[in-house]
Amino acid sequence: MNKHWVSLDGLRGVLALGVVLLHFDVNILTRRLFGMPALWMDLAVDVFFLLSGFVLTHSVRNGTSFPIFAAKRLLRLLPVYYVTTLATMLVVPRLPGDLWAELFVAGPFLSRNPVNFPAWSICFELYLPLLAVLLPVRIPARLVRPALVVALLACGACMMAFEEGRSMYAPRAVCGLIAGHLLYRARLECRIPFDWAALGVIGLILAASFAPPITFLIPFAASAAILAGTHGEGRLFASKPVQWLGSISYTLYLVHVPVLYALGKWIEPAVSESPVVSLAGIAASLALATLLTKLVERPAMVLSARLFPRRAVSRGV
Repeated sequence: MNKHWVSLDGLRGVLALGVVLLHFDVNILTRRLFGMPALWMDLAVDVFFLLSGFVLTHSVRNGTSFPIFAAKRLLRLLPVYYVTTLATMLVVPRLPGDLWAELFVAGPFLSRNPVNFPAWSICFELYLPLLAVLLPVRIPARLVRPALVVALLACGACMMAFEEGRSMYAPRAVCGLIAGHLLYRARLECRIPFDWAALGVIGLILAASFAPPITFLIPFAASAAILAGTHGEGRLFASKPVQWLGSISYTLYLVHVPVLYALGKWIEPAVSESPVVSLAGIAASLALATLLTKLVERPAMVLSARLFPRRAVSRGV
């Protein structure tokens, strides 16, 4: 397996854009124009957890010390998180009383969303992998594949319960990260064309609102796409526009919220009432994400690489 999978970056970028479209009320537009039900694009976050569990397992497959892993994880997630959280605080209508939780990315542990509300997933992306490295519990090899099936079914159940209105943040994160870890260890192969596999995942996410039982297929389709992406690149998802989305996906995921609040504070009509305002917000989010990627995210990653150079590892898994 390669150390970096280009097509998976592209998939992550498209999914991040889907979350942005959701928060800029694309569902209101599609309902007005076509009478469609609300699309469940927030299920893209569950695919993020699967991807993270898989990629993080790959990155520590030869072992690593907890201090180094923790430092690299902090440098990966926190710089963009802090910048976008501060920006959100400047425009959010109301600040919570326990602002200290924003410093420690701990909002979900207090049963509330962070000020920059998509960052609930960053809380679990930060702390759960740290806990896994600090307290490793290794599932025996003979149980990995059966456990993977159970974890993927649990992912589907959590996704369904969330869309039915229940708060399932922690279970979604735990099941998704564990499933991604087990997927890496299962040593499975899927050599279908990546473009088709990835488009299948996106199609299932969009179709789930029309036929909710489809939700249970999404984790399995996402697993197939991840495996396909490790064996070959898709022309569509490796194209320059999609790769650009992939390169800014993390900053885009977090920076669109302060843009959303700023529009609501300073511009009338509201985003939900004007497609033009929504499009302007999406464009501004893409531009700011590109800028923050260059000024904040990439310098932090360069610093991490200099402080903790990657050891030479075998290409085998």
